[in-house]
Amino acid sequence: MAAAVREVAEETGLHVRLGPPLASQRYETGGRMKTVGYWTGRVVGDDDVSLYRPNDEIDRVEWVPVAEAPDRLTYPYDRQTLADALEVRRRTRALVVLRHGQARSRKGVAA
Repeated sequence: MAAAVREVAEETGLHVRLGPPLASQRYETGGRMKTVGYWTGRVVGDDDVSLYRPNDEIDRVEWVPVAEAPDRLTYPYDRQTLADALEVRRRTRALVVLRHGQARSRKGVAA
């Protein structure tokens, strides 16, 4: 998992926290079999990708609406990985919003 976090940072400039794992993919590339692990994840900190510069491995990094994402992916197995990721249940946390106003003495309040 540490390697996946490092790869994302090196290739996109984004720092992520990994979530639940997804199915791995195995395919041939350059005459050799390659197995790639996938996880869901969230960006930690700044999610700005405007300064990203293309490299030998990644042509472009951009945020798109989820509905558009499948059409941007080249391979069917990547579209399936995205669909699998969208099915993963997200953990939720309680959020308490507390508003505190100025209090007056109860003795001075008419009943």
